[in-house]
Amino acid sequence: MKHVLMAVIFSALFYPLFGQNSNRPIDGPGFYFKSFQEYKDKNSDSAKHYLRRLAANTSYNSTLQDLLHNSFAQSFQKKWEKKSKTLNRK
Repeated sequence: MKHVLMAVIFSALFYPLFGQNSNRPIDGPGFYFKSFQEYKDKNSDSAKHYLRRLAANTSYNSTLQDLLHNSFAQSFQKKWEKKSKTLNRK
């Protein structure tokens, strides 16, 4: 009985250690896209890192083009439109 109780206690203590998966999921284009969006205004070095990771894999070209056109270029276009509106008022 004593051995069974000890076995139950030890298995209960060490069970969570065996439940963790050691394989980390592979970062994909969605992760790089989201990370770029998160860091583009906060930390330009990190944003550039994720942009380079996205550009390094040719299978991510559509995501990279979407990022550059729809997200990054559109933010510049909005700034230019605001400046042009203020210049036209003067």
